[in-house]
Amino acid sequence: MLARAPLVPVLALLAACQVETVDAFMEEAAEVSCKRFRKCGGADFERDFGDLAGCREDLEAQIQNMADAFLEAGCTYDADEGQACVDVIRERRRSCGEADNEAINAACEGVLTCAEGQRAATHLDAWPPATLRAR
Repeated sequence: MLARAPLVPVLALLAACQVETVDAFMEEAAEVSCKRFRKCGGADFERDFGDLAGCREDLEAQIQNMADAFLEAGCTYDADEGQACVDVIRERRRSCGEADNEAINAACEGVLTCAEGQRAATHLDAWPPATLRAR
């Protein structure tokens, strides 16, 4: 007879699996964003990315390049904010409206935090990258 594991420890373990690093954030954000793009983009998704693997590769590279610029300028990654960002993208993965894009943008703003002047040193317009929002 197989013993059943209690559900609470399993849920606690899953909750502990946050996007603790920029690399983990990049992978998760690209994964959920690409699923949303596939739903929202239709023919544009196939033209721009081909498939989910192509989309993930492209988005991971874009997010990594932008994150690298911010981190090199002295900004810091916040794992709790990274998880919140991924959670909102996941929650809105089947929604394609402008309000959904705005909610994602708001949820992802705090992923990388910069002291006064550091953001300007990146020479980038904004975090989060537009790649996290539906096209």
